[in-house]
Amino acid sequence: MLIAAESLNIYFVIVIMSTQQLYDYSLRSSGSIANWYADKINLASGLEYRELKTKGHAEHSVPATITKGEQNTTSFYSELNVPFISPQMQLPFAKLLEVQLAGRYEKFDIKSNGASFDATTPTIGFRFKPNDTIMLRGSYGEGFVSPSVSQLNAPSIADPSDQVVNGNIYQNVIKKSGGNPNLEPESSETINAGIILTPSFIPNLRMSIDYYKIEKDNNIITPDNDLLAKYFPDRIQYDSAGNITEIDASVLNAGSLKTSGIDTNLSYFLTTSLGDLSLNANYTWVHSYKQQAKPGADFEEKVNIPTGGPVKNRANFSAYLQATDNWGFGWNSQFVGAYRLAGAEDSEVIQLQGSNKVEHQIFHDVFARYKVPANIAARYGHPEITLGVNNIFKSYEKDLSRGQTYISRYADPRLTTYFLNLKFSY
Repeated sequence: MLIAAESLNIYFVIVIMSTQQLYDYSLRSSGSIANWYADKINLASGLEYRELKTKGHAEHSVPATITKGEQNTTSFYSELNVPFISPQMQLPFAKLLEVQLAGRYEKFDIKSNGASFDATTPTIGFRFKPNDTIMLRGSYGEGFVSPSVSQLNAPSIADPSDQVVNGNIYQNVIKKSGGNPNLEPESSETINAGIILTPSFIPNLRMSIDYYKIEKDNNIITPDNDLLAKYFPDRIQYDSAGNITEIDASVLNAGSLKTSGIDTNLSYFLTTSLGDLSLNANYTWVHSYKQQAKPGADFEEKVNIPTGGPVKNRANFSAYLQATDNWGFGWNSQFVGAYRLAGAEDSEVIQLQGSNKVEHQIFHDVFARYKVPANIAARYGHPEITLGVNNIFKSYEKDLSRGQTYISRYADPRLTTYFLNLKFSY
């Protein structure tokens, strides 16, 4: 006699939501402080105090340890704009020359671990218009970035998973990620120079090209596995057979970062029989992205290797049609250039991939927006409804260097997604 037994298993899952509280108090002032030969000299100043409290846990953390953080920020800035040439002077060779002098003081108190950082940073810039079509601009600035509350938390531990190191796949590896209580602030120097064109023969057209160069010290990074294997081998643990068992990929202060490139923008507005149409295009070309893993080490070029740097070519295109006072329709397209996989040509991942290259990708999003008519909107908080589809053509490229997640890091693994957004303004 065969007896079939049935069992009932009941599981209780407790989901702990992450919470964040932000209190911001600020006092700002701006206006003219003097009037001299060219025009008014303007001064803008501000004092701000922010209190941030966080509570939650990483989704991949095992076990789900609750972490709390608290950070208080005090900042003061002052910006002086001094005109040397103004349109009112009606000079034949120049329309505008303005110089900007600015300074900022910030102090960060990380209450959750007792850390405290502060710095004063200056900025100087200018704008020059020889005529109504061309404007030249440039600036030099210094920066200071404190580690965030989450970056200063203890690292979290994920379930064992496949990890790729130097192009080889290791299974059942425990990986730590997230914060590092020993982080130090970043400091930086930035140079920008650009040109803006607004040709009179094409109304509502604006074009800009800007060159940037940034150098950072104490650069805070999330290290990839290959960088850890080369410069921080003590963060990787092996068993007696030479297999990797654990990787500590929590954030750290790298030596330095040097990057440069060009940002371009093109925008155009026109009125059509269907409504007002706004067109916009942005393109970024990264010339170099050199990273130093630690002081004294050589700089390594990381451009087009996304585990350590950005892709070389990236662009965004968008169009928005305001068909009526209430209805609007939009399209966004994102282009991500081809990038290459790290590792030797005979590595396991590149052999599985078929090449050391991931092809370029293009993602298309569409949406429709509806604004409630003005005569009734104020009563209900000016509601605005947006309905859209992201990655409507389910585009993606494979990237086997990501282990179990074989889809390119720039593609949403859900592929096509739908969203509904309801916005109120009071």
